[in-house]
Amino acid sequence: MTSERRKELGRLWRERNPGYGRKKRLENPERYAEYARKYREKNPDKVWESNQKQRRRRKTWTLEQRRDKQRKYLYGVPEGWFSAQKEKQGGVCAICSLPAEVADSKGRDLHVDHNHTTGQVRGLLCSKCNCLIGLAGESFSLLDKVKEYLNKYAPNK
Repeated sequence: MTSERRKELGRLWRERNPGYGRKKRLENPERYAEYARKYREKNPDKVWESNQKQRRRRKTWTLEQRRDKQRKYLYGVPEGWFSAQKEKQGGVCAICSLPAEVADSKGRDLHVDHNHTTGQVRGLLCSKCNCLIGLAGESFSLLDKVKEYLNKYAPNK
């Protein structure tokens, strides 16, 4: 069997069994960490060249592309989700309905709001609303107490 044929068969098998390698790596991470360490020691030039290629490719990404990739990694949302969600919300915070530029004195964009327990993405919030939820620890009872406190000391209308 020629090396080209062997490569072709390997490619076909990987196409029919997606995620197989990832599954094996997750089942036995120590084995694959050791393999990677040995490979890096044995092939430092290949590793260096591969890293350089990745760096050159990343330098071509726009700021929005980098942020999209970061959101995909952190929250599992597809690339382009943020722009679509921002348009869906009309470019305003999901809680206070102010545009991010108005709500945030530093001019920062909206933030992705997610449940820290489940990881479920809920929407886009301005910095103030995002901090409010975060500092309250997503606790309904604490937020109810804050509401009662504010009502107690609200000026009479």
